[in-house]
Amino acid sequence: MAVTPDGRTALGGIDQLHPDFRATNFSSTDKGFVAVWDTADGHLQRLVPAPFAVNALAVAGDGRRVILNGRSGWGVLDLPSSRLLFTHEGLPPFDWVDGLPMASVSRDGSKAAISRGNVVSIIDMLKGNEALHGDLHDQVSSFAWLRGGQVLAAGSVGGRLYFLSPTTLREVEPTRLIAGGYVMALEASPDGRVMASLGTDGDLTLWDTGTLHPYGKPVSDNQMWGILSFSADSRTLRVFHETGWLVELDTDPRAWVREACAAANRDLTPEESALIRPGKPLRSTCGGMH
Repeated sequence: MAVTPDGRTALGGIDQLHPDFRATNFSSTDKGFVAVWDTADGHLQRLVPAPFAVNALAVAGDGRRVILNGRSGWGVLDLPSSRLLFTHEGLPPFDWVDGLPMASVSRDGSKAAISRGNVVSIIDMLKGNEALHGDLHDQVSSFAWLRGGQVLAAGSVGGRLYFLSPTTLREVEPTRLIAGGYVMALEASPDGRVMASLGTDGDLTLWDTGTLHPYGKPVSDNQMWGILSFSADSRTLRVFHETGWLVELDTDPRAWVREACAAANRDLTPEESALIRPGKPLRSTCGGMH
């Protein structure tokens, strides 16, 4: 699934099952569609045929071009005309997990990243060719473009987070193991200063894109899979979980301290300080905030 930047159109990749799917053990015909919905009233505007089952898709910032990642190929769709501008078919099928966002377009719309199993490919969205590819030896599940497209974050089904150069696919920061399950979603804030990561257990972490380091330990857990969305001003992160919970989080860690101080109405005890800041002298955390 994807939504255009203006919020008016929703897109979905569709896999077409074999007509006698029960007898064929729910096998696919390897043909698919892109469904286009109007978000105002939810009606289906059109179905765009694709020469492969569409496992993942992502839309460019201008809302026009869409990268399609399919079971046996990939392509670039022009959304206004419903025309496939480029397709590359006949690729070996790969193992995939339903619902993982295995495609992402850079903010300027010039490049896209797709994953086909362990292999990450960088696609030139204007020329319709694969610029380069690399094997991470770990099935990639999600992407986010950071630092104005200079860094590609890639999450894996092994719970790892990679920071790659999109021009070489070499690591620019050591790999981190951040989740017990899949890294199912990565999302950069509109101002580019924060990235959020979500694991399949609901473990939510915020990252400083300048240092490529986390703010701290996961701030939520046990809500399972979800969808990440930043507010337009980047100050709030919203996560809608499959459990039905909507989590809203201020992206400024200082706000977390203020809220904790207001709730506790006191400062840290010496024992709490020793646990949180081992080996460091006792100091006021709340400083009159509570």
